[in-house]
Amino acid sequence: MKATLDLEAEGRSGSAQEEPKLSEEQALEIIGEYLAAFLGSEQDWGVIDSLSRARSEEEALRAYDEALRSIHKVMERFGFDLLANLAKSDVLSDVIKEKVTFSSDNVPYVQRAYFNELLDSASKLVSVKMKENATQVCLRLVERALAKYPKYMPR
Repeated sequence: MKATLDLEAEGRSGSAQEEPKLSEEQALEIIGEYLAAFLGSEQDWGVIDSLSRARSEEEALRAYDEALRSIHKVMERFGFDLLANLAKSDVLSDVIKEKVTFSSDNVPYVQRAYFNELLDSASKLVSVKMKENATQVCLRLVERALAKYPKYMPR
């Protein structure tokens, strides 16, 4: 399934858009989806291994930083598929439903700026939560990524 991003409307309003308000579950859903795309496409288990083995806040933050760098490797390749999967997530419906419209053939459509703001907001919130209980957050990210990654594997 392909999604479309509104490249024309990006940056035309002249004022900064309000940053998306996310819950911890929503932030984990977004980052987990990106990690799943990375894992499914790259088959690089090092990121997941680092997240699952983190035993201290320092190790967890280092593993999370590595995970965020990995996420950027798949953004261009899977951006549209990621958008489609995030747009259909029940966990994210209240955050995305006002910004995403679906065409008659169920293709999601959203402005690129909002799509990028979602990832930015999610990564910031997960970073904050890491300081509260790093190992638990890492394990929850691993759980989300492993549950979602098969849909990104090459066929």
